[in-house]
Amino acid sequence: MVLSRPLSTPMAHTQIMQPHQRRILGRIADEIASYHDGKRSLVDLLNNAWGLFEAAELRDPGERDRFMALYYALSNADDANQPWMPAGLGSNENVRDALIPLEVWALGLRDGDPEDDESSAI
Repeated sequence: MVLSRPLSTPMAHTQIMQPHQRRILGRIADEIASYHDGKRSLVDLLNNAWGLFEAAELRDPGERDRFMALYYALSNADDANQPWMPAGLGSNENVRDALIPLEVWALGLRDGDPEDDESSAI
Protein backbone atom coordinates (compact mmCIF):
# COMPACT_ATOMS: atom_id res chain seq x y z
CA MET A 1 0.00 0.00 0.00
CA VAL A 2 1.47 3.36 -1.01
CA LEU A 3 0.44 6.44 0.94
CA SER A 4 0.51 9.89 -0.63
CA ARG A 5 0.72 11.65 2.74
CA PRO A 6 4.12 13.22 3.57
CA LEU A 7 5.94 11.52 6.45
CA SER A 8 6.14 14.77 8.43
CA THR A 9 2.40 14.91 9.06
CA PRO A 10 0.47 12.81 11.58
CA MET A 11 -0.61 9.64 9.84
CA ALA A 12 -3.48 7.26 10.16
CA HIS A 13 -2.22 3.73 10.21
CA THR A 14 -3.39 1.30 7.59
CA GLN A 15 -6.05 -1.19 8.55
CA ILE A 16 -3.56 -4.00 7.89
CA MET A 17 -1.69 -3.62 11.20
CA GLN A 18 -2.85 -6.11 13.81
CA PRO A 19 -3.53 -5.12 17.45
CA HIS A 20 -0.47 -6.99 18.77
CA GLN A 21 1.72 -5.19 16.22
CA ARG A 22 0.33 -1.83 17.33
CA ARG A 23 1.07 -2.70 20.97
CA ILE A 24 4.64 -3.73 20.19
CA LEU A 25 5.39 -0.71 18.03
CA GLY A 26 3.57 1.61 20.43
CA ARG A 27 6.30 0.79 22.94
CA ILE A 28 8.62 2.94 20.82
CA ALA A 29 6.79 5.92 22.35
CA ASP A 30 7.89 4.68 25.78
CA GLU A 31 11.48 4.36 24.55
CA ILE A 32 11.35 7.94 23.28
CA ALA A 33 9.95 9.12 26.63
CA SER A 34 12.87 7.39 28.37
CA TYR A 35 15.24 9.19 26.02
CA HIS A 36 13.61 12.54 26.82
CA ASP A 37 13.91 11.76 30.54
CA GLY A 38 17.63 11.05 30.15
CA LYS A 39 17.20 7.37 31.04
CA ARG A 40 18.15 6.17 27.56
CA SER A 41 20.80 7.26 25.06
CA LEU A 42 19.85 7.94 21.46
CA VAL A 43 21.85 4.87 20.39
CA ASP A 44 19.87 2.73 22.85
CA LEU A 45 16.62 4.29 21.63
CA LEU A 46 17.50 3.47 18.02
CA ASN A 47 18.57 -0.08 18.89
CA ASN A 48 15.43 -0.73 20.94
CA ALA A 49 13.16 0.81 18.30
CA TRP A 50 14.68 -1.47 15.67
CA GLY A 51 14.22 -4.50 17.92
CA LEU A 52 10.56 -3.63 18.48
CA PHE A 53 10.09 -3.14 14.75
CA GLU A 54 11.55 -6.59 14.07
CA ALA A 55 9.46 -8.15 16.87
CA ALA A 56 6.26 -6.72 15.35
CA GLU A 57 6.87 -8.65 12.11
CA LEU A 58 5.00 -6.20 9.91
CA ARG A 59 3.87 -7.79 6.66
CA ASP A 60 2.48 -4.68 4.98
CA PRO A 61 5.20 -3.03 2.86
CA GLY A 62 3.67 0.41 3.39
CA GLU A 63 3.86 0.13 7.16
CA ARG A 64 7.41 -1.26 6.97
CA ASP A 65 8.47 1.56 4.66
CA ARG A 66 6.85 4.16 6.91
CA PHE A 67 8.78 2.96 9.97
CA MET A 68 12.03 2.63 8.06
CA ALA A 69 11.81 6.15 6.65
CA LEU A 70 11.22 7.59 10.12
CA TYR A 71 13.89 5.40 11.71
CA TYR A 72 16.57 6.18 9.12
CA ALA A 73 15.84 9.90 9.22
CA LEU A 74 16.60 9.85 12.96
CA SER A 75 19.60 7.54 12.56
CA ASN A 76 21.09 9.72 9.81
CA ALA A 77 20.54 12.89 11.86
CA ASP A 78 22.30 11.23 14.80
CA ASP A 79 25.19 10.06 12.61
CA ALA A 80 25.64 13.56 11.17
CA ASN A 81 25.76 14.99 14.68
CA GLN A 82 28.69 12.83 15.84
CA PRO A 83 31.94 14.58 16.82
CA TRP A 84 33.96 12.79 14.13
CA MET A 85 31.74 14.13 11.35
CA PRO A 86 32.58 17.43 9.59
CA ALA A 87 31.65 20.50 11.62
CA GLY A 88 28.20 21.85 10.84
CA LEU A 89 26.96 18.68 9.16
CA GLY A 90 24.54 17.84 11.97
CA SER A 91 23.01 19.47 15.00
CA ASN A 92 20.92 18.70 18.07
CA GLU A 93 18.10 20.55 16.31
CA ASN A 94 18.30 18.19 13.32
CA VAL A 95 18.11 15.21 15.68
CA ARG A 96 15.13 16.75 17.47
CA ASP A 97 13.43 17.50 14.14
CA ALA A 98 13.91 13.88 13.04
CA LEU A 99 12.70 12.49 16.37
CA ILE A 100 9.36 14.33 16.34
CA PRO A 101 7.77 12.44 13.39
CA LEU A 102 8.84 9.07 14.86
CA GLU A 103 7.36 10.09 18.20
CA VAL A 104 4.09 11.23 16.61
CA TRP A 105 3.88 7.93 14.72
CA ALA A 106 4.59 5.83 17.82
CA LEU A 107 2.15 7.80 19.98
CA GLY A 108 -0.52 7.30 17.32
CA LEU A 109 0.00 3.56 17.61
CA ARG A 110 0.16 3.48 21.39
CA ASP A 111 -2.71 5.87 22.04
CA GLY A 112 -4.80 5.25 18.92
CA ASP A 113 -8.26 3.76 18.84
CA PRO A 114 -7.96 -0.04 19.14
CA GLU A 115 -11.31 -0.36 17.38
CA ASP A 116 -9.52 0.67 14.18
CA ASP A 117 -7.63 -2.61 14.22
CA GLU A 118 -10.38 -4.90 15.45
CA SER A 119 -12.42 -4.25 12.31
CA SER A 120 -9.48 -5.26 10.12
CA ALA A 121 -8.72 -8.62 11.73
CA ILE A 122 -10.35 -10.64 8.97
